[in-house]
Amino acid sequence: MSLRNRVAVKEKVVYCIYHTDETTAAYRYLFGENFDKSNIIKILINNQEIDISKLVDANGVPGGWRWQFPGAGDYVVKFYLNDDVTTLDYMFYDVDKLITCDFYNFNINNITSMIGVFQSCGNVSKINFRNFNARKVVNITNIFNACVKLTDVSFGRNFRTPSLLEAANMFNNCSLIEKIDMRYFDLSKCTFYNKIWANCPQLYKLYLNTAITDIGSDLSTNMFVNSIREGATLYYDYSKFGASLLNDYLPTNWTTYDYRSFE
Repeated sequence: MSLRNRVAVKEKVVYCIYHTDETTAAYRYLFGENFDKSNIIKILINNQEIDISKLVDANGVPGGWRWQFPGAGDYVVKFYLNDDVTTLDYMFYDVDKLITCDFYNFNINNITSMIGVFQSCGNVSKINFRNFNARKVVNITNIFNACVKLTDVSFGRNFRTPSLLEAANMFNNCSLIEKIDMRYFDLSKCTFYNKIWANCPQLYKLYLNTAITDIGSDLSTNMFVNSIREGATLYYDYSKFGASLLNDYLPTNWTTYDYRSFE
């Protein structure tokens, strides 16, 4: 089922596909238990609005975050959010039935924090942030940490981050991802990015076009730890990086190209 087959809306909607192989009805996470659900106006599942008050917690008590999936199959889930939402922290934390998520028409410009949005989503494979305005985002720590099946993240031209201060563990433990395109990111103010691309053993191409001005000593071993695929390539702007990034932090089996060689 394609995310493109959807009802057109103006803004503030997150489109998701969930999948379950369970043939009998079972309550499973619809969103993260630590996400502020007061940000949610309504939820549609297969174009039918559900009663949010009937979602249950881990003990089956109403007022939680778990929905009863009736059986095996794909479920299109649409989250409609408030105009004034400023944080997406832990929105899908540990939601193991989520397989794709699309912020393509997400027209909210005041998001400042995206900590752990998809952390530990063990089955998510594709995430689309095209047209997402990230100019006010300050913290993106752990956003994809432990997304072990993630293979495709699209940021797009609007995902510029001039306010970003923290990005530690951003892609840590994304064991299947091969390509990360962050060419529109601004990391010039960021001071925390320990293990930002660590434990990505399949990472083959990384695209950057930003200055990294404050590389802490912990990054000498942690920035790319266990991301050592033979023949991997970093594409970046030579004018914005000091030699120390290459000499001290990049794995020795990686090669580099000037950003003008971007494919």
